[in-house]
Amino acid sequence: MPPQKALYACVLISFALAGCAAGGETNLPAGQSADDSLYALCVSEINRHRATSGAPALTRWQSAESCAAGQARYDHERRRPHGAFGSCGEHGQNECPGWGGWSGDPAQVIRDCMQGMWDEGLGGGHHDVMAARGYHEVACGFFVAENGQVTAVQNFR
Repeated sequence: MPPQKALYACVLISFALAGCAAGGETNLPAGQSADDSLYALCVSEINRHRATSGAPALTRWQSAESCAAGQARYDHERRRPHGAFGSCGEHGQNECPGWGGWSGDPAQVIRDCMQGMWDEGLGGGHHDVMAARGYHEVACGFFVAENGQVTAVQNFR
C-alpha cells in the first residue's frame, strides 16, 4: 500500500474508533433540542423523496447516528465533504456541508438540502444515492458550528 493510502487508512480507523465511541453525541449547540426529531425528520425526508420514485422506505440506522455526527464534525472542521466516508460502515453517503452555504435552523437545512439533492434527478450522484434500492438503512448525523453553519451527513447501507 502506498504511504499516503496507509496514512489515510490509519486516520480513518483512528477517527472511527474515536468518533463512534462518543455514544449519542449530536454535536448540536447548547440550547438546541437534541431529541430524536431532527434524526426522524432526516429519515422522513429521504423516504418522502424515495416514495416518489417507488423506492421502498429506509429504516433509521440509530446505532450509527453518533458515528455520522462525528463524520459531520470531522468534515466540517477540515472543510472536506466525504472526508471520513466509510468509517461508520456505510456503503453510500450524502452530505450537506455547512461551509457550502447551509446554515440556520438544522431542520430547514435538512428539508432544503434533501430537496436540492433530489432535484438533481436521475444521474445526479446525490439523487441516485438517495433513490438506490440496494440500501435498507440510513443514519443521519449533524454538526452545528458556532457561526450557525450546519453540516449534515446521511450514511446509507
